[in-house]
Amino acid sequence: MKLLTIAITCAALAGCDDDLTSNLPDAGVIDGPPSPYCQTSAQPTDTGTYTVYLNFDGVTLTQGAEDASQNTSSVIANAGTIPPLLDGVPGRNTVIVATAAGVEQVLSPFDVAVVTTRPATGPYQMIVFGGVGTLLGVPDTPSRYLIDCASGPASQIGFVFDKGGSAETMASLAIAGIGTAASIPSTNVAQSCMCVVGTECTGSRTELCTIFQAPTALASQVICRPDGTTEEDVALAFKQAYGCRQ
Repeated sequence: MKLLTIAITCAALAGCDDDLTSNLPDAGVIDGPPSPYCQTSAQPTDTGTYTVYLNFDGVTLTQGAEDASQNTSSVIANAGTIPPLLDGVPGRNTVIVATAAGVEQVLSPFDVAVVTTRPATGPYQMIVFGGVGTLLGVPDTPSRYLIDCASGPASQIGFVFDKGGSAETMASLAIAGIGTAASIPSTNVAQSCMCVVGTECTGSRTELCTIFQAPTALASQVICRPDGTTEEDVALAFKQAYGCRQ
């Protein structure tokens, strides 16, 4: 089991309240994922076998086994409160809607419900946006989540801290956390949603990450897979972990 923290330099932004899914634009079409990959679906992206809750509204967390429904996390050093993302900042709703829409767009081919209101019951994953790592006794990095190469998606909590990153950067970091929760391998391909290691993965994004790419050989830093893993394997791993939206 490894704990992964990622350091990126990010650019400026601003984001949301209430349930935002009704305000999200239609998910974009991912260009040309051939069989055997999941295809873009016309089905609503707020329903699915797996649920990911994007929490922009703040939360108090305690140490414990990973359980989003109980606000307990194994990757924090002490209990603490993460404030709402961009609380009181003009344009907050615009940025948060854009961030949520980015996550929805990239995950649209998969059987994953993306919601911005906490589900009534678990299990579900939660990505917490806002604050800084030091509030939880951990390093001040842009994101933080657990890597357990033996587990699958369950009730993990991931963090995308408020580092002034673009909506594309925050959405891409959230998708990396959702992939990591399913033990999907990391890459060092800059455009990849799973680019979480290496210098290629630093910096603010101006475009959303992608899951579908031509096969690309990876370097030795790849996590949860042996050397030689390709980007094609990452796309298939998302399909294996989350299934295709019907």
